[in-house]
Order: sequence, then C-alpha cells, then structure tokens
Amino acid sequence: MFNIKTYFPMQKYIVITLLLLSTIVQAQEYTYVSDRTFLASSDFLGYTFIPAFIVYPNEYNSEDLEEVPIGVNDFSFGITPSYLYIEGNEIEGVYSINSINPTNYGYIISTINARNPTIQGHLKIILDNYNKASSLIFKMSTDTDEMIFKIAEIPEKVEQKEAAFFTNMDNPAITTSTIWNRTYYPFFRIAEKQQRLRIEDSVKISITMDTIIIKNKKREKIDIEQFITISYKGFDNNGNRINYEQRYEVKGLKERQSRDPKAIIDKYLIEAEVKSLPEKYIYFYLNEKRAVSIIELGSNRFTIRGY
Repeated sequence: MFNIKTYFPMQKYIVITLLLLSTIVQAQEYTYVSDRTFLASSDFLGYTFIPAFIVYPNEYNSEDLEEVPIGVNDFSFGITPSYLYIEGNEIEGVYSINSINPTNYGYIISTINARNPTIQGHLKIILDNYNKASSLIFKMSTDTDEMIFKIAEIPEKVEQKEAAFFTNMDNPAITTSTIWNRTYYPFFRIAEKQQRLRIEDSVKISITMDTIIIKNKKREKIDIEQFITISYKGFDNNGNRINYEQRYEVKGLKERQSRDPKAIIDKYLIEAEVKSLPEKYIYFYLNEKRAVSIIELGSNRFTIRGY
C-alpha cells in the first residue's frame, strides 16, 4: 500500500481538496467487481458499493440461491471512517462503524447502535482471489437475517472500450528524463469520496515541455518551460458539459525509492515541485517496472486502470 511516509518518514503534509475537481458529477451506476482492488481496511473509506443483484435462498432448497436483478437506485452501501450509509427499503439508515477487520473471506465492518450497544450488525465484504469485491452480506441487527448482494461483472463491451481509452498498468517505463510529453488517462480517483472515472469525464494529466522563442532586434532568446496539466469535462450550473483545466509550472524533478522492501506498485516515486499548488508537489508513483501506477495531486490520488 502506497504511503508518502515510506519516502519521507519525518515530514508532515497538509492536504487540501482541489475544488475544481468537485465539479465531476456523475449519475449513479452499478459498481463492477473489476473497479477497485482492496488491500487494506482504509481502502474502503469513501467508497460506495452499488450492487446489481440480491440473492435469495430457494424456498424448496436452501442451498440453491436465486439471484434477482435490482435497480441501480435500489441499494447502496457508502463507507466513511465513522459511519456506514445504506440506502434501500427496510435497511436504509446510518449505522455507526465499530471496526473494519480483515477475515479469511475479505473484510467485515462491524456496526453498533450508538443508543443501544447491544444492537449490533455487520457488513461482510467478500473478496475474490484478486482482492476485488464480489459480494456483500449485510446483517442489520442481532436478531435479523443476513442479506446477500452481488456485485456485477463488467460487461465485455464496456471493458474493451475502457481498456482502449484509459491508461493501463503496462504503460511505458519512465524516469525524470523521459517523463516529458506524456499524457495519462486515470481510471479511478481517490479522495474524500472515491470515484470511478468514465470516458465522458475525459480526465487526463499531461506532462509537457514547451520551448518558447523570444525574438528582439539583437538576438533570439530560447526559454524552455515545463508544465503538468490536469483537464476534464465537468458541469456548469445549468448541467451542461464544460471543459476545465488547471496548469502547474514545474520547478524541478526528483526521484526516490521506497524504503519498504515489499513495495511493488509504488516502488519508485517521481516528485515534481510545482508553482501555484499549496502542497507544492505532484507525485508520480511507479511500479517495479517503472510504469506509472498512481498520480497524487493534492488530496486527489488518481490510479491507473488495473491498479
């Protein structure tokens, strides 16, 4: 799991949310099994599951389960550090989170009634062999039955279309010398709320080197300026799509290696010092093959498809 402290163990960081990115508003859609890899309990914070099926036991054979499709607005499970927010029929409500712990099947979020601690429930998150969430099992309270929900597999046509658009984990290896004039199309945004990006959002992060020639009567002056630009399509106040862009001038680059010997997806780090950003730095995390896996810009962490 990436952590800036493995590169700078003694430094403290002030993190703010980029207000510009808050304009990426999306209609609700199902979550897919392939959307997100969960490697630690903290990975669930800010994430919302929207299952596609509810599972009922067959009334004649309890071992035979029936999957019933549900609407995209029927059920959702939003996870924050303190609360589990659930929408959907009889189980709708805000549940206090007591703990999030790993298990042999994935993770369990234990809930407790703040007014009556004897009333306890849970949300079990079932992970597959790739640490992707495949099912949810919710128990509202001590004396209620468990409810089973399944996460949808991504449709093949959607997967092929997204694989062709978003930057994948096999993107070219880079160094501080070869990072220039590249554009990345991230697949996922991790901030206070996690967000699966869509093709129509057109989120892209470009690293460019511009050569500027200034001419006067005596001589020409050549100036090279370097920028990191993030652009995307958001919405204006009338709900119309509009292009947004933020551009940061690069003052310098440094490369570091993680102190964690087990680091794979974040083994290397390219640190870009920039102007006009309160945090002063934009970080490019590289995997063991030196391909970009994560781009950290302020409080926003953008992950590459396949992360």
